[in-house]
Amino acid sequence: MSVLCVGALVRTSYDTGPYRITELHGPCTCAHVLAQINRMGEKLPASEPHFHLTCIWEGAKFPGSNHRYDPSYLNYYREDGTNVFSDDTLFFEGMAQGVTGDLFGVTA
Repeated sequence: MSVLCVGALVRTSYDTGPYRITELHGPCTCAHVLAQINRMGEKLPASEPHFHLTCIWEGAKFPGSNHRYDPSYLNYYREDGTNVFSDDTLFFEGMAQGVTGDLFGVTA
């Protein structure tokens, strides 16, 4: 079973990753960021509950390079890895080495 939790390895349906989730924020019901910008000052309807993920790259590294691997952000995902505002999906690939995971679901 796929588990949205810190330490999970994920890829996206738009062919990015692999990433290791380092932080989870939520669940929240915030509106899409473009609605927040375009309708600034208006009270926006709540969205479906979702999470915002902070991730780090877990793919091949460039040996001897000073390439920076900055955090990546994946936003608006449900517990099952589907996105609230698009057809994007996360594909779970297990847990990062040394991480036991959470047998009881989402962890923040």
